[in-house]
Amino acid sequence: MNTSPGSNSVVVRSCGELGAAHGVKPLANLNTGAQMGGWFKSPINSAADLQGLRVRYPGLGGQMLSRLGATPVNIPGGELFTALQSGTIDGLEWIAPWNDLAFGFHRTAQHYYYPGFHEMGHTLSSYVNADVWSGLSSSEQAIMQSAADAEYVTSLAEYNARNLDALTTLVDDHDVQLHEWPIDILVEMKRMAPEVLAESAAKSPMATKVHENWLAFRETQRRWGDIGDYANARLKQG
Repeated sequence: MNTSPGSNSVVVRSCGELGAAHGVKPLANLNTGAQMGGWFKSPINSAADLQGLRVRYPGLGGQMLSRLGATPVNIPGGELFTALQSGTIDGLEWIAPWNDLAFGFHRTAQHYYYPGFHEMGHTLSSYVNADVWSGLSSSEQAIMQSAADAEYVTSLAEYNARNLDALTTLVDDHDVQLHEWPIDILVEMKRMAPEVLAESAAKSPMATKVHENWLAFRETQRRWGDIGDYANARLKQG
């Protein structure tokens, strides 16, 4: 019996199919939870303040910011602090307060934004060569799957437990200014997200399949959230 997180979801099955096409067995084994919007050396008061900024913002989030006039730059993690300090970039996103505090970004930038519209539940995976995986016994496969599942659940719990403590340290001890993204940026991100996702999904049949499966799964979670989430129920009642 497969008891991995979301083991029956169409999204997970699509990822397994994608891995098989590349000769690997993917094992999701870390989730950072919701990430932050990032660090900036100057305050961002409106979308206009993003014009001309060089920001380390990879992937779909970078594409979205580029439509608001910023220039996404890809820089390895180990070079981020120096790039921000030297002015090579004007802002960056990394992970969440727990990691960001350790990287010391607050020593060179004081404006910290939320939410991380680009990565609301970032997952990392390990990959096992498909021929190695198929050579394992069913018991050995179950052991590896269970270990990955345990680490996935534990990492998400640890991030959720540690992030607020780290954020409190940043604000109270290091005078970091915590900001919500300006409303015009949030409105634009909400508008652009479906467009950017659809454009990316159209680039290959597999991307299209993953995107369609993800949309379907997201809808089931929204429906369940409307029923099972206490906060949602309270909001509906005003």
